[in-house]
Amino acid sequence: MPAALRTEDVFPQPHRSTVASRPLRAMPSGGQRRSPRASVQVLPRSPLPLWLKGLLLVQHASGLMTGVLCVTAIAAYGMTVHTQRQLSQATATLSALQEQQQQLTNASAVFQHHLAEQAIAAEGATTVQPQNVIFLEVEPVSTGDRAVDAESSSPPPTVYRPPFPMGY
Repeated sequence: MPAALRTEDVFPQPHRSTVASRPLRAMPSGGQRRSPRASVQVLPRSPLPLWLKGLLLVQHASGLMTGVLCVTAIAAYGMTVHTQRQLSQATATLSALQEQQQQLTNASAVFQHHLAEQAIAAEGATTVQPQNVIFLEVEPVSTGDRAVDAESSSPPPTVYRPPFPMGY
């Protein structure tokens, strides 16, 4: 792979010496042995090319963006779960209230039926007969009395009429 870029080419790192585990060889410069640390040279770090700096910047930015998106997705999921729980609790409360309303409506109808039965039973004991009914006749009002009443009394009370009809 001659065109492939290896990390060793871009970031040269000093090799760790494992000289202690293998036998030392004779040095070509005369046979003197040097310590393994003295023979390792630290190379200066070369500056990174501009295109590589750009790629590293894109990598860091995409990593940060991925983290932000993960946190946002988890927050949205949590809000969805919380909303679903609240909705199910509200639905359960609504169904309980509707059931209570139905029970109260039924109890009211039973109570009205019971009152109607009592009224019919009480009415059956005393039946209304035309001979027992008293009819009152209205006495005609004289015009003289009306004039005196109008002067001595206050004006007739006005009847309240709402601005819209009460029913049809």
